[in-house]
Amino acid sequence: MFLIAMATLVFEITLSRLLSVITWYHLGFFAISVAMLGMTAGAIRVFLRPDLFDQHTLLRSCALHCYLFSLSVLLALLVVCFVPVPGELSGADGWRSAFLLAGITVAIAAPFYFSGVTISALLSRSDLSVNRIYAADLAGAASGCLLALWALSSMDTPSVALLAGVLGVAAGHLLLPDAQMRPRWLFISAACAALLLVGNLTSGLISPAYIKSKQAPRAIVFDDWNSYSRVMMGEEFDGPPSLWGGDREKMKSMRSRQHYLNIDGVAGTSMRYFKTPEDVEHLKWDVTNVAYHLRPQGGAAIVGVGGGRDVQAAVLFGHQRVLGIELNPIFVDLLKGPYRDFVGVADHPAVELVVDDARSYFANHPERFAVLQMSLIDTWATTGAGAFSLSENGLYTIEAWRLLLSRLAGGGLLTVSRWYDAENASETGRALSLAVASLLHSGVDKPSQHLAMVSHGKVATLLLSLQPLSQQDISNLDAAVQQYGHQLLLAPGKEPTDLLLQKMVAAESMADLLSINEQSALNLSPPTDQSPYFFNMLKLAGVWEVLSGGVTNAGVVKGNINATVTLVFLIALLTVLTVLGVLLPLLMLYRREAGSSGASLAAILFFCFIGAGFMTVEIALLQRLSVFLGHPTYALGILLFSIIASTGLGSFVSDRLFFQRRDVLMGLSLLTAISVLLLQELVSYLMLNYSGERVMVRIFLSVAAIFPLGILLGCFFPAGMRQARALYPSAAPWFWGLNGIFGVLFSSLAVFISIYVSISTNFYLGALFYSLTAFCFYRIYGEPTQ
Repeated sequence: MFLIAMATLVFEITLSRLLSVITWYHLGFFAISVAMLGMTAGAIRVFLRPDLFDQHTLLRSCALHCYLFSLSVLLALLVVCFVPVPGELSGADGWRSAFLLAGITVAIAAPFYFSGVTISALLSRSDLSVNRIYAADLAGAASGCLLALWALSSMDTPSVALLAGVLGVAAGHLLLPDAQMRPRWLFISAACAALLLVGNLTSGLISPAYIKSKQAPRAIVFDDWNSYSRVMMGEEFDGPPSLWGGDREKMKSMRSRQHYLNIDGVAGTSMRYFKTPEDVEHLKWDVTNVAYHLRPQGGAAIVGVGGGRDVQAAVLFGHQRVLGIELNPIFVDLLKGPYRDFVGVADHPAVELVVDDARSYFANHPERFAVLQMSLIDTWATTGAGAFSLSENGLYTIEAWRLLLSRLAGGGLLTVSRWYDAENASETGRALSLAVASLLHSGVDKPSQHLAMVSHGKVATLLLSLQPLSQQDISNLDAAVQQYGHQLLLAPGKEPTDLLLQKMVAAESMADLLSINEQSALNLSPPTDQSPYFFNMLKLAGVWEVLSGGVTNAGVVKGNINATVTLVFLIALLTVLTVLGVLLPLLMLYRREAGSSGASLAAILFFCFIGAGFMTVEIALLQRLSVFLGHPTYALGILLFSIIASTGLGSFVSDRLFFQRRDVLMGLSLLTAISVLLLQELVSYLMLNYSGERVMVRIFLSVAAIFPLGILLGCFFPAGMRQARALYPSAAPWFWGLNGIFGVLFSSLAVFISIYVSISTNFYLGALFYSLTAFCFYRIYGEPTQ
């Protein structure tokens, strides 16, 4: 039990990371839904066919399903890696893509089905002590969360999935009832599993052939995975220097030795040779570096070091102190290791490279800088044009920018570069809205005097300062624009040509800003930590307008449409699969065996409420902790560990406390609802006051915050099932299935709600669902015990 539970959680967390690379980041949440669907269907299988798991066949059947789990892990891994996951469901091939995505969903749900059969059978059919076997289940699942986090940092992601398969094989061997069979099967299957795992670790036999629906890059000289991303490097080439936004025609004669770095398939940066200033002189032409023409000295901080280009630019302009903060240790390892001499920044006396989350670092370090630069940085290193636009991002919120502004020296500049389209405000408009809101929250009365924006081609750079930009600043900016062929979009005394942006930069209150957003077909409101979806600019009311051509369907908006359609399709697909795989079998059983028992509406609603309530709270916590901990994989692992351990403890103590009285149980419902709301406030408090702590401290605080609520949540299912089985013994599978059904559905609906309403709404819904269980307890527990 310990091993198969561990294997299941390792595969679930690994699947979320793998889907983030192969598809888009918001589909990492899809791993939770698929896991719940598969395990619920597996549990129903045990309930419907108890004859397959009697005392004579139990161990052999469970061993078989452990082996099938391992085999299906391998098959699911092959499907995910070698079948192109559709990237667009709204185009001409939408139906074909939908069927393909449905097939992939079934393939990745299969391992959870087989582990669900094994775990349910051992829990419900074994003659071992229920407490001991359940404790092993919880201990294995919690250990699997921690093992997955360690393994994802130590080996490539496909190999971690294979590790889950190896654990499944080991579980199957321990369950074989015939001891004489074990040595032979142990040797054969263990040898095959070990060879496959070792082979993949050493040669990458299984690796994604398609990333974001396109063939994976080739000509690779470096390929490394960790829990943050997959980074690949192309061969060195000598050619025109790559710039985000610069006059390439005037730079034809310039040459640079470079490597291209690919991040999770679509995002990228470059690494260039640097020994003398002449080697990187071309960086002066890049519009992302325009702030250095105004502040060439005084110290610079770079958020997102990547291949080191922004660090090189700060050194080139003459900053005596250059701090580079990088979330992903792979990049810093490259700059300090094999490419130390090539890039030439690690040994430079002005440069310090730090591996940390930028918000955490600045919250914990009071140092101030003349320039603080973010050039096309996305926290999870991807493009804003794809379906990732539905994933939260902790660097583009009012709270984050207020922190960054507070780390500027007197007259210092925060410079942020984003993609620009003259016909479509999108990212540029939302960045400007966020800048105005951040200045207003920082006490600035007239943001228009503190802002400037320069563009070149498809990139625009926004400059903002807590002090008004001086006439000298504007003169220097005009000179740089003229010399390097940029376009000045906005500055004190120069209004943007776009009417919407004019109104936005002139706003002098949050009410003005929000009123302007109401007039826009896109969502250009400034994101907050409560709704940190900078890249999701699609309003629900405007979906049809975009599809019908009323709004430009390009860039990030196209990505929003693709992502929204994909998410809605996945919710519908999960609904269909749940009906076919869980609800219909249960309905047939209920009509045949339990219909006459007349299970009350209160009992049915109870299991629906706790399934929906649990998932809305879990998804909300996961999304808030993604910002607090600095990475969604950490958040998923820590959250699952905390929830599993604490709910297990809650289930354990519920049998030993006085949870037999109706009034006590109704009090439990209300206490839990209040605790959900308090936890929301506690998480907000932690984010505000402890974001600067070390990651281990933040992990400890997250676990400590979740644990008390988890204990309360763990009391509900056993308390409800105890009475429901006493009243309606034949309907137990029905109740189990209802809990799973609503858990599956709300695991996806909660993501949708967070995106288009707010994360807080899920906390409120969770509190509502748990408060409604008080009515259910009142009905199914009858009169209070005297």
